Amino acid sequence: YDTVDFQELLSQVEIDYDKAFAITTEVIAMEIINRLLITMFETMCLRHGIGTIGGATPGKRLLGLKLIKAEQIIDRGNGLILVAPATDVGWKGAFIRSAIKNFTIAFFLPACLTLFFHSHNRTVYDVLTKTVVVQNAPRQPQNH
Repeated sequence: YDTVDFQELLSQVEIDYDKAFAITTEVIAMEIINRLLITMFETMCLRHGIGTIGGATPGKRLLGLKLIKAEQIIDRGNGLILVAPATDVGWKGAFIRSAIKNFTIAFFLPACLTLFFHSHNRTVYDVLTKTVVVQNAPRQPQNH
């Protein structure tokens, strides 16, 4: 890549539109490559769990969260839900979710803002792929 002196660009009274267009094109190309790499990494992390159902990115794993596929979500109250059946997301679901998430965040109004308005704080890409981010509920002792 050619080095660009931004101070020189800003100090010019007349803007060189060809140079500005070239810079913009390179930045957009790098952003698309970045988004593709992030989408692939996220797909690998979310496709299935390690020793349990539900995949997680490193950040989700640190917070004790995971992503599962659920056909039905039953609200149990007090912030608890029951999902049926709880399965791994799989390659296709993880890729579609990751692609929608990463490309809308980069180029459009972030689709993640829908979590403030949707039940169970689900985003539009979670609804489209029938996924939900969950935290395991603590096990309650069973009385015999």
